[in-house]
Amino acid sequence: MAQDRFDEALAAFGEAAALEPENDQAWMGAAVAHERAGRVDEAITAIQRAIALRPHEALHYTTLSRLYQRKGLKREAEDAMARSFRLSADEKA
Repeated sequence: MAQDRFDEALAAFGEAAALEPENDQAWMGAAVAHERAGRVDEAITAIQRAIALRPHEALHYTTLSRLYQRKGLKREAEDAMARSFRLSADEKA
C-alpha cells in the first residue's frame, strides 16, 4: 500500500518534470519521493538535476547531504552541508 503511494508521487513529479523540465522544485520533489521509496541513487540523480537548475538553493544541498549520508559517503555529505551553510549565510547577509 505505502509503495503504491510512493509510485504515485514519483509519477506525479515525473509528469511535472516532463511538463516543466526547468522546474527545480519538480526535481526536488522527485528526489524526496525516491528517497522515501528507498531509491537513494535515483534520489541523488534527481537532486543533482535540481541543483544544476538552481545552484544557489541551500535546501537542495541539505537534501544532497542527507542522501550522501544514507549512502555512507561521509566526505561528500560534509561538503554538501558546508555548501548549504555557505548559501544560507549568503541569504542572510
